[in-house]
Amino acid sequence: MKSQTVDFFLCATKANGFFSLCEPFDTPKEGVRRYLIKGSAGNGKSTAMKRIADACADQDSLIERIHCSSDPDSLDGVILHDAKCSVVDATPPHAVEPAFPGSFQTVVNFWDALSEEPLAPKLPIFAKLSDAISLCHQKARRLMAGADTLLSDNRQFISSIIRQSKIDALADRLSLCELPSGKKGDGEIHLRLLSAVTLDGIHTYTDTVKTLCNRVICIDDPFGVAADRLLRRLLLHIKQRGLDVYVCFDPTAPDKLISHLLIPSLSLGFVTQSMDVRFDPTICTRTIRCTRFLDRNALRKRRQTLTFQKKAANVLMHAASAHLREAKSIHDELEAEYRTGVDFSVVESKTAALCNAIKARYSN
Repeated sequence: MKSQTVDFFLCATKANGFFSLCEPFDTPKEGVRRYLIKGSAGNGKSTAMKRIADACADQDSLIERIHCSSDPDSLDGVILHDAKCSVVDATPPHAVEPAFPGSFQTVVNFWDALSEEPLAPKLPIFAKLSDAISLCHQKARRLMAGADTLLSDNRQFISSIIRQSKIDALADRLSLCELPSGKKGDGEIHLRLLSAVTLDGIHTYTDTVKTLCNRVICIDDPFGVAADRLLRRLLLHIKQRGLDVYVCFDPTAPDKLISHLLIPSLSLGFVTQSMDVRFDPTICTRTIRCTRFLDRNALRKRRQTLTFQKKAANVLMHAASAHLREAKSIHDELEAEYRTGVDFSVVESKTAALCNAIKARYSN
């Protein structure tokens, strides 16, 4: 079996809040299983999910590793397509309680590995570190809110000078050229983040595009507005064809803009490129420059302001990432304190049992 492993985010810090695409996974589906790992910081949840992904790599044709935007080296979840199951860290800030225990969700309890005796005296330390982490995230969100104000002003202006009919006409032509005619079935829409604001700035899993797509049409758009309209129009055509598609959102405005559409069955991707998100030009079979859809005279008059506001927003975003790095450093301390009270033999046993349960699903 040719196995593919790809990387995404499902959750991210955004301006004044927390953005999550996890909700669809909690909708029960017959034949699907959702494993919820409950445990503390430093309890081995991410390590367990990495082991599961590795253990099933030779049995599943497509595995998604879902990364934590606060620490991309850590996993928030694993989705195993052929096994029809997912494994997730079900603790805050993406806490999940089983609404359909047994029939749909299975709780994997790593709390059992904790020993009260060494941990009880550390309560003041845990409280202090947790508060410090929360404060860092609050500061990051405030800075991101400032950046969002500047970027929103830019996007609002660009929206006012877009020639929408030209974008729609191009989307219709692309659908005729690139998409098969007729409906092929009931396609599934997978909502993901290919990029997110992290402790190292905006991080993009460009290798995911290389893995899923042999043909990539790159939309060069410094503002994301024209690309969003083009992709939304294309998405309508993709739905009409009944194709499965990954819909990926903008890292700075995940609740506002679509940035990428990936269609694995066609090995075709439409990706948006900007100053923050870049793709290897060798994988792009075509590049669409979005300035062609704008009123260039109006753009020229406003360009200085647009450039200034983008640079100022970048300064704020870099400062937000610095606070996320500080939060990660403090979280490492928290994990180290918790590890003193973790019986990892219990974690090992539960991880092995979970691996076996998932592997058994491939023979069903």
